[in-house]
Amino acid sequence: AVGNSCATFTSTNGAINLNPTCALSFRGVTGSGVSFGLMNVSPNPVSAQGAGIDFSVAFTAPTEIVLYNTQGQIVMKLVSQTLQAGNYTVSIPTETLSNGVYYFKMVSGTYSNTKELVIQK
Repeated sequence: AVGNSCATFTSTNGAINLNPTCALSFRGVTGSGVSFGLMNVSPNPVSAQGAGIDFSVAFTAPTEIVLYNTQGQIVMKLVSQTLQAGNYTVSIPTETLSNGVYYFKMVSGTYSNTKELVIQK
């Protein structure tokens, strides 16, 4: 037999044996049973006590959740790191934010979603 650990070629009948784990390892993606998701903020409007954003990551990936004002300017980055698959909650620190409409956007892997929140203290 000639080949590497992913594919073995035999000289007798020309058969190619493919190791099934190699077919999955090309992208390095492991299924976790969790899908990507960004939930609505609750309660909305958010009061001075603050609120949390629930979100989920399907596989280990660089993940960002950024808060924007209505002019599209970044107000703050709530999350900016590589996260493993799972469910998470991040707090919105409202004490430094003015009343008004904001948008939070999550980007993780190929997933992207934006939601609106209102701050009313």
